[in-house]
Amino acid sequence: MTYIENRRLQELRRYAILDTEPEETFDRITRLTRELLNAPIALITLADENRLWFKSKQGVQLDEASKDGSFCAHALKNGQPFVVEDTTLDDRFKDKEIVRGEYNIRFYAGVPLTTPSGYHLGVLCIMDHKPRKLTCEQLASLYDMGRMVIDEIELRSLAAYDCLTGLQQRQGFWLKARQELERSKRYDSDLSLLLFDVDGFKGINASYGHAAGDRVLQQLADICRCQIRAFDTAARIGGEQFTILLPQTEITDAYKIAERIRTTIANTPTHYCDNDIFITTSFGVASINTSNVYSVTELLRVADKCLYQAKSKGRNRTVSVAA
Repeated sequence: MTYIENRRLQELRRYAILDTEPEETFDRITRLTRELLNAPIALITLADENRLWFKSKQGVQLDEASKDGSFCAHALKNGQPFVVEDTTLDDRFKDKEIVRGEYNIRFYAGVPLTTPSGYHLGVLCIMDHKPRKLTCEQLASLYDMGRMVIDEIELRSLAAYDCLTGLQQRQGFWLKARQELERSKRYDSDLSLLLFDVDGFKGINASYGHAAGDRVLQQLADICRCQIRAFDTAARIGGEQFTILLPQTEITDAYKIAERIRTTIANTPTHYCDNDIFITTSFGVASINTSNVYSVTELLRVADKCLYQAKSKGRNRTVSVAA
């Protein structure tokens, strides 16, 4: 996998949109695209590592398809609007099942869904059962509809982030966790979760004021960002409660990560108004492969039980489950 492809996949996962439920906002765009361009099929396609997953679909019943050699894969590679006026005359596609089989696709047009960072998450495309051409105005309309998709994805992402710490909020984290849980089941890979909070946080607010408490939480978030990988997900899910999702991480490694973060937090004071504020945190660690976990709710429940044990044993420690 190339560096750029790896970064693209990280960007896609950051938006936490893969394998989510249908949403009327996106369905409205594909309906309008189909009507505007008089096409029987319109799709919002997101490109995972090996598959194309349809966030919204009009005119087909499939939820996903293979990425290898597909129309959308070519659109992503080119990074420009991609049109095939007659698939039966194009050596790249004329023998594909989607052309020769029941879908009988004879025309394709797609525009990449490009983020402000320049990464192509997927494609907004239309398909037809007969060869056709698009005018410059029609192609411009398809491009405009693609920008609407990216705008919606961006708005959805912004709403999921906590304005104080910059970490994801509960709703955004929940979507991301469901996505990663499905990915772990699909590929039979590990998935661990850290749940932690600040010990005695009310005392900090009482002693130094709420502004100092806010600064403590901001610094804690900064430490988390520095200690985790690009494809891990940190979130603030309560006042002083945080969680970190660790894909492809077994329980023993997750425990080590929790201990590293806990120790760093304990040894790094927050400087506020000539005061050095020291805090400690308590961690609970859970994993889907050690806890018989089959849902995000259950994963959080197991981690919360471990966190409670960490508190009851004296705080400023990590407890993991290894059932």
